[in-house]
Amino acid sequence: MVTLFLIYSYSTLTANYYSDKFNDDFQKIDVCSSLASCFLYSLNFGLRNGGGIADSMNPYQFGKDSKFGWKILFDLTYFILINTIILNIVFGIIVDTFGDMRDEQFRRDEIIENTCLICLNEKKHILETKNEFDDHIKHHHNIWNYVYFLNYLKHKPLKDLSIPEMEAWESTRKILHDWLPFKKSVFLKKNWLDEDRQEEELVISMLSEIKEKSKGLKNDIKQIADRVTRDP
Repeated sequence: MVTLFLIYSYSTLTANYYSDKFNDDFQKIDVCSSLASCFLYSLNFGLRNGGGIADSMNPYQFGKDSKFGWKILFDLTYFILINTIILNIVFGIIVDTFGDMRDEQFRRDEIIENTCLICLNEKKHILETKNEFDDHIKHHHNIWNYVYFLNYLKHKPLKDLSIPEMEAWESTRKILHDWLPFKKSVFLKKNWLDEDRQEEELVISMLSEIKEKSKGLKNDIKQIADRVTRDP
């Protein structure tokens, strides 16, 4: 909108003061026969020319034309404001938009490659449980199995749905996902429990060893105390 407003403002000046300065290529047509035509030609030539609208116009002769200085100011400000600043801002916005789209696509691909889309457990957490990530997303939480399940619920008569199926279908209709195993998995839970059990057994073993050592140390201290008592 700012670009169009500036071009319209400059086309007004062109129509009033410089309509006769378009070069010989445009002498056969009246470029600025009206404000509307002057605006459209300014929009066309001004944006496509590398130096602005001045590239399509003849210059004034220095020292003879009173409009020489004003024409230079007109050409330079048009080039700086529209061709340099405004167009670079527009191009920058376009580049930033495509950059954001590329980053968003990268983040989306990264999530797909490193996250289970059903339970949302990350790949590194799944690998820590000694499960293969590819095996987990293909067999444990295959996304297509859930798609087929929803399609099954959609075509199954409502009266024949079991209670869990009814809850899953109602949650899906309300665009809720509480029936999905968010951060849960029977296969991962088993390994987590096994690891917790191993850690618990290790802690118990360490406590037992410490207890035995403390008991032996207590006996040694008692023997030393008895010896000191007998031999003052």
